[in-house]
Amino acid sequence: MNVISLLGILLFTMAGYAQNKDYIGNLNDPLSFKTPKTGDVLFDQMYNPGTSFMLSQQYSTITNNTESCAAADDFDIPAGETWDIHSIGIVGSYWQGAPGGGDTLNVFILNDNNGVPGDTLYEYIHYTNFLNIEEMNGLALGTYFEIYLPSIVTLSEGTYWISVQMYSDFNATGKWGWMDHYFDYAIYGAEWQWINPKDGFGFGFTDWTPASVVAGPWLSWELSFAIFGPPDDNDLSVQKIVSPEDYYYGPPSDPQPVTIRIKNEGSTPQTGFDVKYDLNGTEVVENVGSVTLDYNETYDYTFVQTVDLSTPGLYNLNVFTQLSGDENPDNDEQAMDITVFDPTVYTMPSYSTGSITACSGTFADAGGLGDSLTVDDWGVMTIYPATTGAKIRLDFIQFDIEWSEFYIYDGENTL
Repeated sequence: MNVISLLGILLFTMAGYAQNKDYIGNLNDPLSFKTPKTGDVLFDQMYNPGTSFMLSQQYSTITNNTESCAAADDFDIPAGETWDIHSIGIVGSYWQGAPGGGDTLNVFILNDNNGVPGDTLYEYIHYTNFLNIEEMNGLALGTYFEIYLPSIVTLSEGTYWISVQMYSDFNATGKWGWMDHYFDYAIYGAEWQWINPKDGFGFGFTDWTPASVVAGPWLSWELSFAIFGPPDDNDLSVQKIVSPEDYYYGPPSDPQPVTIRIKNEGSTPQTGFDVKYDLNGTEVVENVGSVTLDYNETYDYTFVQTVDLSTPGLYNLNVFTQLSGDENPDNDEQAMDITVFDPTVYTMPSYSTGSITACSGTFADAGGLGDSLTVDDWGVMTIYPATTGAKIRLDFIQFDIEWSEFYIYDGENTL
């Protein structure tokens, strides 16, 4: 049977209300952080981040001071409940091309004032005690901040607001925004609010202003954040699979290392624990040895046993921490699919027709493996077996068409 892997990446940006605002940024694809959550999850509006982000930044430079602004979103504590808040998770992104690297935040917990942020209950100015994960998403640097409060904040039933600002020199970090959140096209509580006190953007939003006015219909009216309770005593998590990654230009010639990022989410230091990986059903268990992880510390462990990825195809990799007595097994595992592409790449024509009869290979759109289609592309590619009566199979590795159209016909023509 003939097998051709199809990689279809068709990316476009829709012009609209939000794209004309300097305080709103956009990504082509949602961020894909698989960050485990510390402690009990009291509130989770972080599981489905969107593709747009709202500037929320205090600039330390006088030149940009009038553009200092803040976003805020609300949460409800149900009747009869009391929450002990230990930490707050925030998903965001820097603007495209920004260097990132911000290491200071302003954090506020506020009362509700009839659907807008009210009096400040707690504030942490120029705060630096937070986990900062940065990952590239296209040309933008996505972020996950896990903010550890200096002491437990206890709140009773009612509605409250959280506001988080990056505090930085614009020339050093660029602009940072708080990511929106898809909530099944509904609104949880009130819309997020935004304020630009010195009106540096010239739109008059000098008091708290709702998302529907600030951003219009192109953004979700919720922001991506979560609230966590105190940590367990014994809790290790897998934060990330660091390596291997996809191999777009053919199989690697050498065995590849498996490296995972482990974090101690619990309050008790951990050492001498096991870790495991499973590649397409083959398991490897190793011990990390004398490494000791204190609370909130991370460590990149590279397995001694490497993996063989010398054959093109799809590999399923699962990795685990194996701590005896782990109180939160839900964050012990991460999984990823690794694609090793055939080194022969067939690119779809932009403005003409073409054909493929090869037994194997990788088929990409007109942008190739490293770029996207353009709005003018109209090419047609016919894929068929060279031998009469034979069959062909396409494995769709990636198919992201965004605002475009891409047609597949099972037949002799496009009729």
